[in-house]
Amino acid sequence: RAAAEAPAAGGSPAAAAFEGGMSAQQAARTEAFIVEDLEHLFDDVGVNKANFEQDVVFADPLNRFENIDAYLLNIAFLRRVFRPDFTRHAIKQTGPWEFQVRWTMSLRMPSFGPLRSLWDPPVSFTGVSVYGISPSTGRVATHTDYWDSLPRGDAQKFLSTDAVRDFVGMAASLEQTPELESPEYALLLRTADYEVRRYEAFDVAETPTGSSELVGSGEGFNALAGYIFGDAKQAMTTPVFTTPDADVTAGVAMQFVLEKAAGGKSPPPSNPDVLTRSVNVGVVAARRFAGVAGDADVARERSALLDALARDGRVAVGGEDRAFVARYNGPSAPPFARRNEVLVPLEGFELPEQWEE
Repeated sequence: RAAAEAPAAGGSPAAAAFEGGMSAQQAARTEAFIVEDLEHLFDDVGVNKANFEQDVVFADPLNRFENIDAYLLNIAFLRRVFRPDFTRHAIKQTGPWEFQVRWTMSLRMPSFGPLRSLWDPPVSFTGVSVYGISPSTGRVATHTDYWDSLPRGDAQKFLSTDAVRDFVGMAASLEQTPELESPEYALLLRTADYEVRRYEAFDVAETPTGSSELVGSGEGFNALAGYIFGDAKQAMTTPVFTTPDADVTAGVAMQFVLEKAAGGKSPPPSNPDVLTRSVNVGVVAARRFAGVAGDADVARERSALLDALARDGRVAVGGEDRAFVARYNGPSAPPFARRNEVLVPLEGFELPEQWEE
């Protein structure tokens, strides 16, 4: 496995990406061992202890450790209790002896049996790890994590009020997502107000709702249910989308997601008001909310999402006219446990290249 190596004596400064920093060869070796360690962060292989100083300092908004054994014990605790799903998006040298890694990590809260049907909250973080490399040994001397959901500055410090509130807010959620097939997406960014996701293309059955509102109608639902359970003979999926789509329908359309196993070859609808097609929404911003998702709820959350995107300098394609709604739960779910979302496509979204305080 790749391991840290002390910088070679007399290395050429001209080979360094940053003046006074590590050579290009040392930078390549450092990047390689960081990447390999992250690939094995939560598996049986684990990180290579030889890549870290004995007194490495790890800090994030909820934790702080000042030696390698405590650092590794925390990783083992996370793996055993929260079963993390970790994705590395990018790595970059950002200083003479510094690397930054952008990532997404999702946790499963420790609930079992009947409790999971009542409490299975979505707990996800996106952010940046800043690795400080020792010039004398080439090992990691500091590892500091920053969360996208918190403001810069004091909110990122150990056990800040903002950090505790952020984690507790997610962990205390009673939102339920049915265990049904759903479109696949990658979580790219989670802020305090919205998520940015990249969806894979998926197929839908679609019918007009006969309304200009994004709430949908029983008539549209029944038409799609007739296709799903009749013509297509497939199981229910989630969510149910309502979306403005002037290219296909006049006004608003309701959509049921088709099973991926059909591979785009679902049978033709017998109802002339239903059509099937592929949907590729690409990168979208999404804002979650509970409740019954009536007109006023959708309007409120849509406005909050668009305001937050404008504040952050992100461009929503079509603004209010392109926003669509996802409802994940059936009518029997209590309002406080329902997962609803308002989503809008984004134009030109790129993950931030570098974390700056």
